[in-house]
Amino acid sequence: MKSRKMIVPRMLIKHHSLHPETYGESVVCLINNMTTDVYTSENGDLFTMTNHTGLIKYLKHNQMPDLKMTLCQDSVRLRSIDFNDTEQLLLWMNHTSITDDSLKYTFDDIRNFISHGISSQSHLFIVEVDQIPMGTVGYDVIDGVALNVLKIYEKSFIQENHTIIILDLVKNYIRSNYQISNFDHSEIHC
Repeated sequence: MKSRKMIVPRMLIKHHSLHPETYGESVVCLINNMTTDVYTSENGDLFTMTNHTGLIKYLKHNQMPDLKMTLCQDSVRLRSIDFNDTEQLLLWMNHTSITDDSLKYTFDDIRNFISHGISSQSHLFIVEVDQIPMGTVGYDVIDGVALNVLKIYEKSFIQENHTIIILDLVKNYIRSNYQISNFDHSEIHC
């Protein structure tokens, strides 16, 4: 059977792993425990080239849009990251004290980071305070344990109560949507 290009919905992905080949982007484990390699298309979709009839049938019957959400409290807003954030994230990740000076990200690195930031077990948000982007916050749920990472790039606008609100918004969302045994920890980078 000839290989077919199939869209892989992010909400069918449990997690991403490194691709074993240098030309590869990512290998994913799907929620049905099938695995496949994925690549990000120019328009931002994840796709795989496959001739596996079971995978083709599964993907055809389970197409769904990516999860886009907004969590708000007071002046704090968390919104799903998307490809419109690529330039801002590139600027932040290459020009802050959080990033090692010897490491510089490319535009494609950031697109892959954004592309892999949302799955059925993870989500990456842009943090805004008073409608000004400040940084990112994300979570991963692995075997019933939630891991949160908050990175603040625009430190001059953030206050301690903002950090508390941000982490509470994420933790409350996780508690209401996942069965969590505990929150392992939250990393905060400023």
